[in-house]
Amino acid sequence: MKNTLNQTLLHVAVKLNLAYVWIRLFLLQGVDPCAQDISGRTTAHYVCERGDVEMLKALILPFHPKIKSLPDNLAEQTHKNCMTALTVVEKNGLTPFMEACLKKSSKCVKFLHEQYDVQIHQQDSDGDTCLHYVTAQNDFKLVEYLIRVCGSDVNGGSEQRPSPLDIAIFKGYDEIIIFLVKHNGKKRFDIQHVVNKHNTSIDIDLNIEGLSVGSNEDTVLPQSNSIESENTSTPQKDITQMVSGNNLISRRQKNVKDWKEEIADLTRRASLHLMGNDSDSAINYYKEILELFLENTDKEHDPELGRIYNSIALAYHRKQDYSNALVNYLKALQIAVKLDNQSKIADCYANIGLIYASKKNDVAALENFEKALVIRCSIPAENIMETGRLEKYIGIIKSSKKI
Repeated sequence: MKNTLNQTLLHVAVKLNLAYVWIRLFLLQGVDPCAQDISGRTTAHYVCERGDVEMLKALILPFHPKIKSLPDNLAEQTHKNCMTALTVVEKNGLTPFMEACLKKSSKCVKFLHEQYDVQIHQQDSDGDTCLHYVTAQNDFKLVEYLIRVCGSDVNGGSEQRPSPLDIAIFKGYDEIIIFLVKHNGKKRFDIQHVVNKHNTSIDIDLNIEGLSVGSNEDTVLPQSNSIESENTSTPQKDITQMVSGNNLISRRQKNVKDWKEEIADLTRRASLHLMGNDSDSAINYYKEILELFLENTDKEHDPELGRIYNSIALAYHRKQDYSNALVNYLKALQIAVKLDNQSKIADCYANIGLIYASKKNDVAALENFEKALVIRCSIPAENIMETGRLEKYIGIIKSSKKI
């Protein structure tokens, strides 16, 4: 028996939120739990959408052996059908487990994982996975559960679709970004969005003289006033002509035998564009540098690789793309930690602190500034300037927010 929507009594019982006993009774009467309505959804899909874990238990748990009204073979077959229903996909390619993730029904997610060998890597009709859903909804606990407990592939889904990290960056979900990067999350695409341009930034509000407190050449970003003076003396048009004529995207010099020389050339081009306040072109060059470096070395924790990630981060930081900047600062930090390079570790913490300050996350900003300060204070004579600036930033935030 089905209605005009091709729904069975089980569908209706769930939609009307009937007592759980009715679910068991309809199953005893042979109502098919695998039946799909016109949208391709089974009863389990609707239960997971509601997030009703007790009703889900009533639907899929086996019948007690003492129930004599149901022959053993029929009881086993009914339970088998209920478990099969968990593999059915609706018209958009979602299983009940995926539906639970989409609706942030954490109790249903955990129950299904405990009771059933969930196909955690399954993709919907668009090529997205459960991890994409919970990332997009900023559900850190479910992101953590899917990866640590369920074994979800942090880089799963179609290669033609954004990765979970891409989504977290686009949404600006810092906690998830940090977690995904720590678990080797990769970027696939830059999801485009419109960024409002402002004449001032949080750095100006806090009277912070630049976007990096690092003292090394590869971590210092020019101040805004110096950028303006450089733009006056070397117009953007002239810089573009100096680098590559009318082509802002670099092209590999196939005749260059030494890839290190090519990296040096690309670095010069990137620096010129960054000086000209053309962060987008600089980022493209730095990405090409990164690709070239990874193609020619197998060193995962090379200091040069850390500098490349830091340069990419600085370029993103300059254009106020704080989420992408954070990702690359974190990668630079991972390498610095592996190499036990305390100076670089301090630089990374300071830059990450500036990211959080820009996003008005004062607690996280202070945490990172203070980590950087502890390292700098371990050798005070060599870090007087950096220590002073860090103390200044910490003091400004504490006084303005009374933290």
